[in-house]
Amino acid sequence: MRKSIGIVTLYGEKNFGNKLQNYASQVFFSEMGFDCRTIRYRRHSLLLDKALKIKYFIFSSLGFRPKIPASQKTREKVFKDFSERYINMGETVNYKRIPKNLKKKYDYFVSGSDQVWHNYSNTKSEINYFMLSFAEPEQRLTMAPSFGIKRNEIPESLVPFYRKGLNEFGKLSCREEEAADLIYQLTKREAVVMLDPTMLIDRKHWYDIARKPANPVDGKYMIVYFLGGMSNDLIQYLKVAARDSALKIVDLYEVTNPFYDTTGPEEFLWWIKNACIVATDSFHATVFSILYKNPFLVYSRQNGRGMENRIDTLLQKFSLSDRKNVMDINKDILRIDYKSIDEILEKEIQIAKEFYSDIAGDK
Repeated sequence: MRKSIGIVTLYGEKNFGNKLQNYASQVFFSEMGFDCRTIRYRRHSLLLDKALKIKYFIFSSLGFRPKIPASQKTREKVFKDFSERYINMGETVNYKRIPKNLKKKYDYFVSGSDQVWHNYSNTKSEINYFMLSFAEPEQRLTMAPSFGIKRNEIPESLVPFYRKGLNEFGKLSCREEEAADLIYQLTKREAVVMLDPTMLIDRKHWYDIARKPANPVDGKYMIVYFLGGMSNDLIQYLKVAARDSALKIVDLYEVTNPFYDTTGPEEFLWWIKNACIVATDSFHATVFSILYKNPFLVYSRQNGRGMENRIDTLLQKFSLSDRKNVMDINKDILRIDYKSIDEILEKEIQIAKEFYSDIAGDK
């Protein structure tokens, strides 16, 4: 009988990277021989959730709160459809009151990837949930989790909960050097800096699930995907660069674009795979540019506190730091030695497999 893993990660229906890392974690552990299920979570009781929805509806109807745009509703449906096709769902829990029998339903739980240790609600209950405190220490695993915050951004009252949670993992992994430094500051323990799970599975998965959008553009194009916005200088520079290369610009984050609401994770992959060049401040747009062997440029995120180090770690790992904040696109800067990248990637995949060698899934 196959052993089971409950994946504990950030869950939503609007973020490409979040959804694709969830799928990748599932594939990675499934190929190790595990039955994987993603555990969804709520911050409130079902009754309170319903009350909040009713309150939002009433205030929206009275004009005090903006209604959710139709395009956003369509986009969320595209994401939910992806989840139904590709994500094996487990329980839905309220992380403030975890069922006592949850730990009996799985052999292991894995926390990650994504910024699961950020503590968005600024509560000890969120820390405890993503530190897997509801499970036995021997059941707790990590899959390249991130914090997205620095030591001085953690309230002193919550430091003991971070420290206790981290110390109860048998061994620790994380996604960037800054996270490893923070773990050491809190616990004096070393963590393995591991690639994001999207890079730990065979590329064929990303070719298999990429799907052509219903309304692709005609001709060659440049992907522009900035989660933190762009300066006027950068906007003008990319416009000129696209014009000089006879490329159309496809902005995947601009809500007014006709393909915004129909682009889900599968279409996102297709857009990246078929682009002539990708310009972005997104970690996962960078990841998939590398995996699809596409020319790309990365820019610092505006007001992107806590976001920078994961991209820096990724670029340094593959000796690609020279393509950050470039304002002079030329053939040399776009040329990438993918043979050496493939070699590094294979070594990193072996590091990840070795990290989990002490657990055994029955195939």
